[in-house]
Amino acid sequence: MSNPVTISPRPPVIKSMNYELLRTQGLQYIEKVASQLWTDYNVHDPGITLLELLCYAITDLGYRTAMPVKDLLATKTDNKLTFQQQFYSAAQILPNRPVTVNDYRKLFIDIPGIKNAWIRKAVYTLFLDARTKTLVATPPLANSYTPIALNGIYDVFLELDALTPEEEENLTPGQIKAKQDALILLAREAYHRNRNLCEDLGSITLIPEQRIQVCADIEIKAEANPEEVMAEVLFGIQQYLSPLIRQYTLAEMLEQQYPMDEIFEGPYLTNGFLPDKELERSVLRTHIYSSDIIGIVMDIPGVVSVKEILLNYCDMPNGRHEWCLPVAAWHKPTLCLDKAAIHFFKDVIPVTVKKDVALDLLNEKINVVNQLVKSSDYDYGLGRYMDVADYTPLLNQLPVTYGVGPFGLPAQASEERRAQAKQLKGYLLFFDQILANYLAQLSNVRSLFRVQFSEAELAEDPHTYFFQKIKTGGFPGIQDLIKEYASFELPGVNHLPELINSYDRPVERSNRFLDHLLSRFAERFSDYVMQLYSLYGQKAAEDVLIDKKAFLNEYPAISRDRSAGFDYFNHDVAVWDTDNVSGMEHRIARLIGIPNYNRRVISVIKYEIYQELDTDGKDEFRFRLIDPVTNKILLSSSHKYSVRADCEIAFKTAMRLCADGSNYSAKLTSDGKHYFNVTEDGNVIARRIEYFETEEQMDNAIDFLIAFVKKNYSDEGFFVVEHILLRPDITYLKSLPGEALNPDNFLPVCADKDCDDGCALDPYSFRITVIMPANTARFRETGFREYIEKLIRMETPAHVQPKICWLNDTELGLFEGAFRTWLELKQQEEMNSPEGLAALQELIKILYQVKSIYPVGELSDCASPSPTPILLGRTNLGNQNA
Repeated sequence: MSNPVTISPRPPVIKSMNYELLRTQGLQYIEKVASQLWTDYNVHDPGITLLELLCYAITDLGYRTAMPVKDLLATKTDNKLTFQQQFYSAAQILPNRPVTVNDYRKLFIDIPGIKNAWIRKAVYTLFLDARTKTLVATPPLANSYTPIALNGIYDVFLELDALTPEEEENLTPGQIKAKQDALILLAREAYHRNRNLCEDLGSITLIPEQRIQVCADIEIKAEANPEEVMAEVLFGIQQYLSPLIRQYTLAEMLEQQYPMDEIFEGPYLTNGFLPDKELERSVLRTHIYSSDIIGIVMDIPGVVSVKEILLNYCDMPNGRHEWCLPVAAWHKPTLCLDKAAIHFFKDVIPVTVKKDVALDLLNEKINVVNQLVKSSDYDYGLGRYMDVADYTPLLNQLPVTYGVGPFGLPAQASEERRAQAKQLKGYLLFFDQILANYLAQLSNVRSLFRVQFSEAELAEDPHTYFFQKIKTGGFPGIQDLIKEYASFELPGVNHLPELINSYDRPVERSNRFLDHLLSRFAERFSDYVMQLYSLYGQKAAEDVLIDKKAFLNEYPAISRDRSAGFDYFNHDVAVWDTDNVSGMEHRIARLIGIPNYNRRVISVIKYEIYQELDTDGKDEFRFRLIDPVTNKILLSSSHKYSVRADCEIAFKTAMRLCADGSNYSAKLTSDGKHYFNVTEDGNVIARRIEYFETEEQMDNAIDFLIAFVKKNYSDEGFFVVEHILLRPDITYLKSLPGEALNPDNFLPVCADKDCDDGCALDPYSFRITVIMPANTARFRETGFREYIEKLIRMETPAHVQPKICWLNDTELGLFEGAFRTWLELKQQEEMNSPEGLAALQELIKILYQVKSIYPVGELSDCASPSPTPILLGRTNLGNQNA
């Protein structure tokens, strides 16, 4: 029976919905400011009528503001899409890349065909030669040595689903092996897609089985079905030896009272949710106890007692273990059904069991547990579109006698009466516009708190105040209140958009809205903002706004993948000119405003140079910038260059200038057209050969060009080298004469206690080198460098130690070439080749030869302090000013 609907006699909690409170406060205000002129506050007074009307209108605003949030976010069309732009769903924002052993086990078990998985630390040992103080692959014969066991490498053992009776009958051994290899490959691909930073895969193999024989005499009840009891006994013993793992639907997880964050914790699985308790039951057993099996059998309905039970290995028919059977390390115990000798009795009478029927029942039970389920996202439900912006002007609520509503005044009304009605309309229009704008603001709350933006929306000018026109149909005679009403694009108040926008500080307010959204994810940009303000002043706010939008736009990946490494195994995913980078690189790039975080060449900017034959017959060079999507020329050089190298230098300068909005010079032609140049110290470096009808069109073109250059021609970027991936294959080295003892194949090692060159006793485990360009505009600033170095150390996982190097363009170019060659050979699985070994040696050589480049400082006297002072460990010694 439904509960009756009642109206509470208590006043509303929200003041804006309390009509009596609003009316009382209004009267108090009238008494305070107009008591000498206005003394009649009775209900018949027109002023009181207008007060009550405004109070009623405010309660309507309060009611709409108090609507459920999802109703305020709803739209008339594309409601679901709009709602998705406001929030990230549970499946988008709550899962993370695998981190723990259980996370990786879930990842593998989620692959159809894999029943279970286990992970252990792989054995990879190098040796420190005490005499040469270098690492080698084999113990030196004549010298003392120290073994160095590397960490972060793992072996995976898989248990596959049992073959169906049809597969056992129809598949050949070769086909079975191919099926197993295919599942191993899927597991390997899944690992590398989800590989953690500074970790790697050793091997993936099938878990070897240790087949267990169980012999037992069991008494059952007289009414028990022996085949059903037999199936239950076999199933119970199998679950004890090697449990089946069940995955659950979202509804089942919620029914078990799991909170939402625990349901979506760990990697997002496609075939159902897998709680940790399921994994805890499936550990590899080291011993099989008869007492455990007896307890399992005794819990089965229909069993009276276990008269006798013996355990044995299936391949040792003469063995005998009454109470405990050891299991070999990293082996999976499994019940051999063909040798199971389980006999049933009813009292003392032996019972014949139809084994084939019992096995069919057993398979049915296994199939019920193994049924595939699908993961689903949580459905928050959609709001109802209520058109909260719809506004009815106040004059429609006044009595007809006022003559301002849709019925107007009688035809015989005097001119004075008509003028009074028009005067009242003008008075009410002021309130109407404010109230209508409030509802417009309320209806656009979805655009203020959205977390997803299109490519165009990232760079577009923001608006945080909204307004709407008063509809002519709801306000009779509005055309008579505003001069030249028909010529206004937005009727209401002359220049209403300009008036509203004059109070809007869109960049500042949008930054505050985005700060609120970022704080909900426990993120902040405050340090980055301070650094940019110190470099670029107020202009930095616009850049920060774009950076915050980009950060929120990609936040699920930035948050989920923060500890992830890149995928070097998948041949279909590039390793150069690609966004296939570590999650740490992606996150840091967004936190410091690098628009293009792809792994690419950053030491040299791509040239857009073309040659033309001038009227004097001489070859000359120009540069231009073309949008590959529209094939439109975005920028052209303003000069001709007789030498290509000079044109290339000018192009680099232009790209540097284009990335900063302060280098654009807006111009106006004599006929009112707009255009712009890119300038440096008053000199025109490049120009846009296009004229714009409005200043807004020109500003949009400038914003697009800035974003385009930052993304495609930015010299900002960085590289992360994971040392664990630089380890050579010991087996391959041992196959080559002398290479196992060649120190060039290994990272340098520090055998001393105090090391300041980035080396360590174990230079491979949980160590990275971060390569940064030293000569970009922002990275030359000492304060910004310190901020970046601090940020890198903060964002690097706590167990990983970073070494940060700042390289000039020459050394950076050498590194890029060596790094790219090594990456491509590693992806092609060519490291165990002469070319692969040479690439490894070259990369190691460059990594440990390069030195950080610091900004140049100057010594100066106290009277004339240098703007670039010497900072220990942060600057190079330059020349004293003359």
